[in-house]
Amino acid sequence: MDVTHFPCGQDGWGHLTAGIDCHDREMIGYEFALRGRAQEADRALESACLARLGTLHPVGSTPVLRRNNGLIFQSRRFLQACRDSRLGQDFITRYTPHQNGFIERFFRSLKEEGVRQHRFGIFEEARHKIKGWMRWYRATSPSVVVPESSSAISAPTRLTGA
Repeated sequence: MDVTHFPCGQDGWGHLTAGIDCHDREMIGYEFALRGRAQEADRALESACLARLGTLHPVGSTPVLRRNNGLIFQSRRFLQACRDSRLGQDFITRYTPHQNGFIERFFRSLKEEGVRQHRFGIFEEARHKIKGWMRWYRATSPSVVVPESSSAISAPTRLTGA
């Protein structure tokens, strides 16, 4: 899970918090908002849990959430949401974005293919374009399934992100 930012003209900056599954590289949850707080990260986490687990309070084994050490991911609110959802956490080392490469590459593709060729006047224009690109990504992006025996994935399946 990670956060990136987009210029939104007169409204300032838009903040996208997203989560992507390292196992099949599926975008599983995101929140795009004018503010980049723990509350928005919490909503992105809820979206991911509902999409992947079908509930906010799963029973049985749960995935591991890989994230950076940003302030919103260290907030009491976000940590409580992780505990409530029974998600394990995997922290990447400071200043090593390659350890969170799946979401970093996703953000790069979004910016290159869906955002940089546009100059948004207001936040709603950016929201509409990003939401459309997310729908396109989910519909056309082939899921790459990594074999269970791969050392890149450890049980349980990892959630990361975006």
